[in-house]
Amino acid sequence: MLKNCNPTAVLLSSCIYLAMQGCANAPRVMSWHEYSRRSYTWPYLLNVYTPAGGSLLYFGEKHSNDPSDQQFAEVEYLWKQFKPDVAFNEGGNPPVESTRDVAISMSGGPGLVRFLAARDNISVRSLDPTISEETAILRKTYSAEQIKLFFVLLQMTEYHRIIGGVDSYEEHLQKILNILNSVPGLDVQPKSISEVEPTFRRICPGQGSYRDAKPSWFDPVLKETVFNSMARTTSDFRDRYMVDLICRTVRQGKRLFAVVGASHVVMQEDAIRETLKEKASKQDTRTWH
Repeated sequence: MLKNCNPTAVLLSSCIYLAMQGCANAPRVMSWHEYSRRSYTWPYLLNVYTPAGGSLLYFGEKHSNDPSDQQFAEVEYLWKQFKPDVAFNEGGNPPVESTRDVAISMSGGPGLVRFLAARDNISVRSLDPTISEETAILRKTYSAEQIKLFFVLLQMTEYHRIIGGVDSYEEHLQKILNILNSVPGLDVQPKSISEVEPTFRRICPGQGSYRDAKPSWFDPVLKETVFNSMARTTSDFRDRYMVDLICRTVRQGKRLFAVVGASHVVMQEDAIRETLKEKASKQDTRTWH
């Protein structure tokens, strides 16, 4: 997902919101079951203009750390044309890098958004809620040890997708554990690298070693492990959090530019359109190869 990124930012990219006022009456986001029955092309763009003057350009990216990826040139072009006065990125708060290419290499789409916002003096923030809020939601169904292991293994599967990371596997794992050890409610095993394996074997008997963890275990569409259902829970609430934050911002008359993984835009689109009651004459959704 994010190459050479701050582990805090990586963890935040998995976070969800604890609860939102009026959630029961909020427009419904697409379920993973519905999503799995359709096909889409990435990137995916949602452009909304509201009667009150606010507007949204929501860019759904395919996660990449390649500065030559054409989608990043598209982000820059749309940024220039849209002229936002506020920007949101997925993945926490990655640092602002010195150049466009370094920003993408280190943190992908979130890094580029942070770079553009800093360059143009545009207000920017993360679309994601906190680890504590996510933990509180998951704690309603799962044990603290399950939740902590979920976070640990999710981030370590991301590590295996990083080419040329700054930290070794052990260094990255220890950073993740240090972050989680300070989260309220997660002061449980595993607290150190030596405790990860026995904790995994206790929670996931017969599934090998924690080092065997793979991305499919965290795919919300699949049902391979308990972590798949945890991922569905986090993804659903995270989508609702994003919809709420985006719509509140646009209703303030802001020109909002946001970049996030494309599946989120697809799943949130109907809820955003319904909430904002956009001008029918100016709505635009595009997909392209």
